Amino acid sequence: MIAFGILGVENLSSTHNMYIKKGDKVVVDGFTLLSQNDQYYLTDNNVERSEFSISTYSPMGYHRVLTTAIEYYPKLDTLHTQPAIFSGLFRDLKVLVHQLPYAPNEEAGLYVAIYPLMNWIWAGGILLVIGSLMVLYQLRTTQESRKSMVAKFK
Repeated sequence: MIAFGILGVENLSSTHNMYIKKGDKVVVDGFTLLSQNDQYYLTDNNVERSEFSISTYSPMGYHRVLTTAIEYYPKLDTLHTQPAIFSGLFRDLKVLVHQLPYAPNEEAGLYVAIYPLMNWIWAGGILLVIGSLMVLYQLRTTQESRKSMVAKFK
């Protein structure tokens, strides 16, 4: 089951680079993305944080607002991008902003990735843990029954 999920993610995933203005609507592999707003602020640690919010509608009709961000750490002179993830039953959507709009009517650059069968990996991991616990319980009961059989014949 895990292998099926990994093969699905590796072979069936799709990535898209796009630019979107505030209020624009884009459809990507069945997901509808509607650009909402962007926000810039300085955190308590003097980290510059720019957020970009997107209303997301899945093909199954679910709605979620995703917020992706870029953070600039001046002490380290580094950028960090925080992804936004929409987990669905059959596929996941990951959105990263790689370019924020400089003015109100400019476009933001987005990287959108769709990963199908992600939940198969999680389900396979859970089945693996359950199977391992069952084997450990079986070993324990087998050892206890052996000890009782040996004690009977002594």
